[in-house]
Amino acid sequence: MTREPIAPRDEAPPSEASHELASVADAESDSEPSAPAVPALDATAARRRMWAWRAVLLAGLGLALLPLALAKRVEARALRIHVSEPASVTGVALSWTTSGELVAESEFHFAAGSAPAALSASVPLAPGSYELSTRVERGASSRESRQRVEFRGDEAETTLHLR
Repeated sequence: MTREPIAPRDEAPPSEASHELASVADAESDSEPSAPAVPALDATAARRRMWAWRAVLLAGLGLALLPLALAKRVEARALRIHVSEPASVTGVALSWTTSGELVAESEFHFAAGSAPAALSASVPLAPGSYELSTRVERGASSRESRQRVEFRGDEAETTLHLR
């Protein structure tokens, strides 16, 4: 029986080492497909991709802000209220409704004989059509009325005449 000299672990005999390496490389190439090569992006394609993302973000921002742009702007409406026979008025109440929903109200109370002939009020209302309910109190009695009021948005002041 002949013994061959033992090679160090790191080294294999030259004929066997090349055969082992070739068989391992063949086994790896058969079992795993190679990853596709990724083409390098040129500067033009990178810029196009960046501008495309910016366009998508701007469009999204525009869609998010669209309801705010379409919403009716609520503005403080200046009202001038003239009351007939102000000496007997002890109170004035105004309530603004749209589609049956209360939007704003204002109330004024006075001592007997001290009501001014004209009252001023500021009411936050968007342009549109409102039903105005008024109540004028004269001591123990009161008178209520309703009327339709339209705000277009360009009026500086609206004048109401109450009895």
